[in-house]
Amino acid sequence: MRYCIYLSSESPVYLPIHYNHILRGFLFNLIPQAEKLHFTYSNFFGKKRINKERKRISFLSSFHFYVSIFEDVEIEFPVGTELRLGKNRVRIDKVDAVPVTVNEKSIKVKTLSPVTVFQSLPNGKTLYHRPTNGEFFKKLEEDLKEKTEKLTGIRPEISVQPSPEGVFKKAVVQYRNRFVIEAWKGMFDLEGDPEALRVALTVGLGGRNSQGFGMVATAV
Repeated sequence: MRYCIYLSSESPVYLPIHYNHILRGFLFNLIPQAEKLHFTYSNFFGKKRINKERKRISFLSSFHFYVSIFEDVEIEFPVGTELRLGKNRVRIDKVDAVPVTVNEKSIKVKTLSPVTVFQSLPNGKTLYHRPTNGEFFKKLEEDLKEKTEKLTGIRPEISVQPSPEGVFKKAVVQYRNRFVIEAWKGMFDLEGDPEALRVALTVGLGGRNSQGFGMVATAV
């Protein structure tokens, strides 16, 4: 299931530019069973202002984000209730729920949060791959196969390729002020078993999905 959660506040909402961990904490308060689920979530969307000097971002009046969950669970969102988002008070105005179904064997997707592909090196450092490196797409394919096998019991062949209609843009995210994550926004062409494509749409592409990376939606 994919949810679009609409938020509002009587005053501007101020957040650090790198707010992934704050939104993750907000989600875990909304969905108590989140630790047992396979999910991903998007960036915030809405009118915003960015103060690069103070490394802050502010959202004006209303904004929204998406969360996708693979498991079929019933969630009661506290619509109309005020909740804390970082140091701000926000209200959930509305939640739209849309089932995620895939009948085709090929889809074009766009990122709602950037995709990160990495590997841990023997020296303890992390190597981040980029779309100009063929290893980037090979690892995306292997990762999606493993996720699909874990969640459905099947390990299908899958192709993940850059879409000729999109341009990749690098996103550097500092997570909890402890480490820096390199990720990419763009468009992908996915081809394979429809169930694997559904996993991509509900769980995400690449790594760190439950930290707000790799959420994609069909591009129309």
